[in-house]
Amino acid sequence: MTKDGWKWVDENGEVLSKNGIGSGSSWCLDKDNGSWPLPDRESCLNLDREEQQSAAVSIHRTTEIKTNESISQTQDQNLRKNVTLDIQQQATNLAERIRKLAKDEQSGLLFVMDDSLSVLNAWFAEEMKLAATIIRRYFPLSRNHPMGMITFSQKSKVVLALNQTDTCNVLGTLSQEMLANRATRVKEDLDGVAGKTTNLINAALMSVDTVRASNMQRVIVVFVTDGEHVTEDKDKKNLRTAVESLQNLRNGGHEAFAIVISQGQKHADYNVIEELFSTSLKGEQNLYFVENYEGLAEMNSALNSTELKEDYAAQCGVIKWNVPKDDELLAHLLQSKK
Repeated sequence: MTKDGWKWVDENGEVLSKNGIGSGSSWCLDKDNGSWPLPDRESCLNLDREEQQSAAVSIHRTTEIKTNESISQTQDQNLRKNVTLDIQQQATNLAERIRKLAKDEQSGLLFVMDDSLSVLNAWFAEEMKLAATIIRRYFPLSRNHPMGMITFSQKSKVVLALNQTDTCNVLGTLSQEMLANRATRVKEDLDGVAGKTTNLINAALMSVDTVRASNMQRVIVVFVTDGEHVTEDKDKKNLRTAVESLQNLRNGGHEAFAIVISQGQKHADYNVIEELFSTSLKGEQNLYFVENYEGLAEMNSALNSTELKEDYAAQCGVIKWNVPKDDELLAHLLQSKK
């Protein structure tokens, strides 16, 4: 028996002493000095050295590879399952919050959407689909329950005032005009596009001003961003102001949270996002994360399948989404710089 507990056996499985081990026995002795086997050579125990050693190593390695592949596949399946469950849980949490808001006597919904160049047209479409799904499934628009939208890159812009009450018109705007007019909006913000930066702080400040100007009793502000925000020293004062303003908004009965697409992590300053949204005196979840825009699409699907869903847009018919190609957007921008 070796120091590691291996037993030396012949082809009949009988244990051999060290002196009884010969060239025809199953062994892993070093051929030069007859020492006990090294750990990396123990795979050939119980096999004939001269005829089956190569096969033994091959069998050992194949088994190891299959085992590792099996473990890896199981881990991947578990990871995908956990991610799917997490998205479903976040979607359910989000649906419950919006549904509760819709039951208030007077309440509003304000979306603040990332419109920077780091967001491809197909991805921006997923942001618009998120807003459309929430409105269609959980927040029926009316005079006492309006919605609005802000888009932001380096600059922020109110594209839909917080007084939209016609569900069909809003869905048409989200699925058609917001995408078709995107190149024009981005062109107006060329300074921000050139640096590929996103000023989430300005967007937060504008959202606070928009909510206050609406005189609504309660508004939920939903931010969607890929997090590509670069903080400069000049931003620090504005960041403190934005954090305080959002907290005052929450103290006044409103809510503000962010859905973060984490694929922008290489360029992102998540300290800004955490400072803006992690503070909550009521214990609400103010940060929702998806891995990428495919994850946002999965959240949209999950929102369409919760038990709380309704259809407040049945009269609107089929919503058609026309998504411009990204090369069309870039061509428009290049032409504008000539």
